[in-house]
Amino acid sequence: NIGVASQLGMDSSAVYLVLPLTTGGGVVGLSTVQAMTTPEITAQLDSAEAAEKRKYTKYGDVAEQKSAVQAALMWNWVYNPIEAGPFAPVSRSWDFAQGNKDKAWGYVMFDWDTIFASYMLSFDAKELAYSNFIQVIKGKTAAGFVPNFSVGTQKTEIHSQPPVGSKVLLEMFRRHGDKWMVELLFDDLLGWNGWFIAKRTGCGGTGEMSKLICLGGEDMQNARYESGLDNSPMYDGEDYFDNSSGQMQLYDVGMTSMVAMDAEALAGLADILGRPEGNMLRKRAEELRTLVSKDLWDQEMGIFVNKFSRNASFFRRISPTSFYPMLTGGPSSAQVEAAISGWMFNRTRFCIAASGDFLGNSD
Repeated sequence: NIGVASQLGMDSSAVYLVLPLTTGGGVVGLSTVQAMTTPEITAQLDSAEAAEKRKYTKYGDVAEQKSAVQAALMWNWVYNPIEAGPFAPVSRSWDFAQGNKDKAWGYVMFDWDTIFASYMLSFDAKELAYSNFIQVIKGKTAAGFVPNFSVGTQKTEIHSQPPVGSKVLLEMFRRHGDKWMVELLFDDLLGWNGWFIAKRTGCGGTGEMSKLICLGGEDMQNARYESGLDNSPMYDGEDYFDNSSGQMQLYDVGMTSMVAMDAEALAGLADILGRPEGNMLRKRAEELRTLVSKDLWDQEMGIFVNKFSRNASFFRRISPTSFYPMLTGGPSSAQVEAAISGWMFNRTRFCIAASGDFLGNSD
């Protein structure tokens, strides 16, 4: 219908199917499978919807939250021919692509955002989870690390984000048992963990503590981006970034803990494949978590705190990363108790309870 196409601003030389949608209950059904009546199409859709809702029952009291998270993930699910498969970017509205003639093809993949999306997808849609996960890990740079963001051939070449990939891959393997995924990505993840050891230690310090991890990048802001907590006030200030090394002169509790967690997960993946790197990775994880427990524990504050490398003084800005050492199994029972009771469950601090936020808070 050339007239309708013209009214809609469409190419009138193309072929279109124009169907009138009348008020008063008019229904149009389209099937790409076989010839079907509208009632048959409606019945099939109703059956599929009921089957989908039955999947939520196993989540019990959090079934509604599962439904909401899944809806958000699937809304962001896209395909772009420049990538190897479909994926779930952090948002459809974030577009770092350059030179697109059509903004519909715009996207950007961030590191740990996309990895967390894979973990959430893996509960019920492993194929989608795998496609998403492969895109972000195989987007690594020539230097061997997964970039902070990637879009086609454009990616960050200096700074990364927290290495949570090995832990997520290990959890997906435990759930689905697909060894081929581990074989496909193990060396990429191994290189990423090693990059942190090679490029994010030293931190302007000396001695044993210089084995701890710090954040880095082209400048202070990009180093903040590497944390995954882009605008956290924990990293306010400019006077502790060293331009020559491209590192914050700050031993970082959160990043050190995540590199240790990643190394431990990598050791588990190595065992699955029968690879010899397992012992080396366990020693790396043990060394890092021991250093965190010994050198980044602030006895006066009763919690783990980042520390300046230049004078070994604590930078007393407490954030959720102060609890990350618990991901490694390194802290003593006394340290865990002090951090949980003194900070996490404290009404004047993080104010979290095992059963949810405290009721009756003024804030």
